[in-house]
Amino acid sequence: MNEQMTFADHTLQFNKKLSLKSLALPDGFRVINPYGGDQKEIVRNITTSFYQI
Repeated sequence: MNEQMTFADHTLQFNKKLSLKSLALPDGFRVINPYGGDQKEIVRNITTSFYQI
């Protein structure tokens, strides 16, 4: 069966990829990435619930 991905599917897949990203930044700078931080499971649950409504 060939199902097309919805906008929600694409967005959640993109967000999942963001959790794997890291950047080399100059000293004194850092990235706040809710998709890869300590609360990433909570963020994933909330965004999944939002996009699947």
